Amino acid sequence: MTLFKTTSMAALLVFMSSSVHALPVSLIGDTINLDFGQTGFGGFLNADAVISDPGVEFVIPLFPQLPVDIDANSISLSFNPGVAGQIGVPTTFFFSDFDNIITSVTLAAGNAADVAGIFFTDDTITLNMHNPLAWSDPTQTFVFDVTASVPMPVVPLPGSLPLSAGVLALGWAGMRKKRRKSAQS
Repeated sequence: MTLFKTTSMAALLVFMSSSVHALPVSLIGDTINLDFGQTGFGGFLNADAVISDPGVEFVIPLFPQLPVDIDANSISLSFNPGVAGQIGVPTTFFFSDFDNIITSVTLAAGNAADVAGIFFTDDTITLNMHNPLAWSDPTQTFVFDVTASVPMPVVPLPGSLPLSAGVLALGWAGMRKKRRKSAQS
């Protein structure tokens, strides 16, 4: 029975180690790219920045009222049209070149009705915003929680493992046969 328990435990450990793929990490220190554009006007900013906290990573040119702050686990967009006019068309924030794998992006603060879409891949995040002139409150801060992870390396199955399992099975069968013979005697 001990051999069965040992073999079962080994199989469970192999399964568990292969099912763990990623560990959560901070975005601090990551160098990313922001491509900011507006419907009908093209891009106003395509720049790289290193994520640090505290500090604003990007300020949109022509729109100083729109700082983009990224910290360890979130992206903040602070719209303040009273400072320098309003943005009158839908806007898109395209973040790319993340070093780690993006596993989720969710709206944590701000009016969800003003967000046209949240999309992400392994190393990009796209935030689409409706026309701020149509918002019920044009002065607001949106906070998007971001979860990123480091991929764990896949550990290949050792070539000797199936051979070892075969030898253990033969040994177990031999011990069982020996016990039957001694019980019959």
